[in-house]
Amino acid sequence: MIRKLFTLTLVILLTVTTQAQITPGNFSFIQRQAKDTTYSTTGWGQDYNTGTTYTLYFGAESGSQDGFDEIMTDFEIGGKTYSPITLPNGECYSNVIVNRKTTNNSQVQDTAKQTIFFQRGTSSNNTLYFPPSYTNIQEAVNRRILNRGSDNVFANAGSETINNVERIDLIIEGGAFTPDSSKAGFLINERGGNDEFKVAAITSLDANGKVSAVGSLVSIGTGDWGSTGKSFQTTVFQRNSDDPVMKPDQNLSGQTIHGVFVTYEQLGINSNETMYGVSIFPGDVDNTMDLIGLSDVPDDTPTGSGGPGGLDMMGGGGYFGSEDVKVTDLQVDLTSNNMAPAEGDPIEITISLNNNGPTRDSNIVSTTTIPDGYTFDSFISGYNGSASQSSGTITWSFNPLAKDSSQNLTFKAIAEPSGDRTFTSNVNGDRTDVSPGNNSDDLTILLASDQDPLPVSLIFFNAESHKNKNIISWSTASEINNDYFAIERSTNGEDYKSIGVVNGYGNSNSVREYEFRDHYPTREVVYYKLKQVDYDGAYEYFGPIAVNPKAFEEKITVYPNPASEKLFVSGLNQDVKLNIYNPNGQIVYQKLNNQQTTQIDLSHLSNGLYYLHVVYSDGETKSKKISIE
Repeated sequence: MIRKLFTLTLVILLTVTTQAQITPGNFSFIQRQAKDTTYSTTGWGQDYNTGTTYTLYFGAESGSQDGFDEIMTDFEIGGKTYSPITLPNGECYSNVIVNRKTTNNSQVQDTAKQTIFFQRGTSSNNTLYFPPSYTNIQEAVNRRILNRGSDNVFANAGSETINNVERIDLIIEGGAFTPDSSKAGFLINERGGNDEFKVAAITSLDANGKVSAVGSLVSIGTGDWGSTGKSFQTTVFQRNSDDPVMKPDQNLSGQTIHGVFVTYEQLGINSNETMYGVSIFPGDVDNTMDLIGLSDVPDDTPTGSGGPGGLDMMGGGGYFGSEDVKVTDLQVDLTSNNMAPAEGDPIEITISLNNNGPTRDSNIVSTTTIPDGYTFDSFISGYNGSASQSSGTITWSFNPLAKDSSQNLTFKAIAEPSGDRTFTSNVNGDRTDVSPGNNSDDLTILLASDQDPLPVSLIFFNAESHKNKNIISWSTASEINNDYFAIERSTNGEDYKSIGVVNGYGNSNSVREYEFRDHYPTREVVYYKLKQVDYDGAYEYFGPIAVNPKAFEEKITVYPNPASEKLFVSGLNQDVKLNIYNPNGQIVYQKLNNQQTTQIDLSHLSNGLYYLHVVYSDGETKSKKISIE
């Protein structure tokens, strides 16, 4: 699928110390049932002993009461309501990148250290309950959930709660703007509201979606925060890179959550000028330093309330606009139930229209073009409004589309012997779309016979930790002139060495399975790459994939297997993409999922062996073999 990454026009926020009059207030909230996560671990120290094992329940207030995520919905400034733009899966930004200074830094002991706090529920002996959903740093600041966050996010000296973070990028990949730079901006929330930090607008991204330029720094002081009125008792958790899960460390008494708001104007962005998010910095950096490469930023930023490294950064932020700035963010997505049809096969295409907010939009019109490689067959009932098809163009209109809501239309098309295979769709409404990068989408669906195999088509690549060894396995759908595979290993994710060679099949049109056993793994995280080499010396790399011998293995269960018409996938504790590949390496099913357990309709697939890929937001992929009978 050719998908344009959008990012809503939101990001993080600050308010300048000289602009205290824009401090937000009158915050509103809703509660949403939290996701359940349970595990056992020893304590980190302080209030939880390192020699004691504790059983932790996230998403639970007690043994008999469900937990909740506290969601901030809007706030007021000057009597005006400010509402957010939120992605359909609840995210505030399209990407959150945590940047650490890992070279020439004597303070860094673990570059992947994380310190997070969660609202504390009840406890009974060594059984502990926490109402919000379990999370990591990136997700904690990318959701509107206020009863969890990151503790002392910029501290790298003077305390055991050290994260070694030098910059957090909240990225809008498609760019965003506002028609009134004085009435729209960004919010960030913090436990306590007593810390300083600095923020800058992201003015450009490189080809890899990383920050390449930022504007001038804006300072946020300890007096710029406005109280949300919500107070939580929390427990601080810590984790090193070799720890399988977050470990409980210290209980803190109730602290009130605060928010601070900064406008586009204060960030130096003019009305209708595009920006790509914001970067958050500790309070001890300045504009003379290397804010992109971080080569000369301080490596001894201290912790402590009111200090430059003590920011307890939380979710709930992002782009907010005043009620009198009539803007919205419409989004269209195309999906199909069959990504590799044969000639004459019917396929179903679903058009999904979303209004990410912050206001309702009217007179919604979506236009979808059917390529000449497919012929329109019929509409499938259940859609809202009116839809018509003429000369391969579907026009779908309805009124209105409320904020934070969606509508779907599904139609059937028949695959022709030849022709263009790319469907295109766009959506428009009456109001200004402040994040236009996501109001169009393309979907290319090649016939199975059109999908030419690569010299080596890899359909499975996995590594698992076992007693005294790691097992690396992979499968190919086809091979052309494949001489051998070299397995390369790294302990830091950068420097790789070859640890073994497995001969290829040369030329093959059937599934071939391989395995290599690494009998000398470390007890730390280890990374593997697969180097495929042709007879003429040409090569390509696959991976890397990581194995943590001590890691808490997320138990993804696929059942029944073999399956017939339905397949269930459980143990999905975060948003993922589900892809199913056939033995030829072609995608035959795609689905975005944010449920712990989901159902997949297999009725359109023929009997045989398939490969389910569970793709996480950070690019990590877990693979499962499935059989359909």
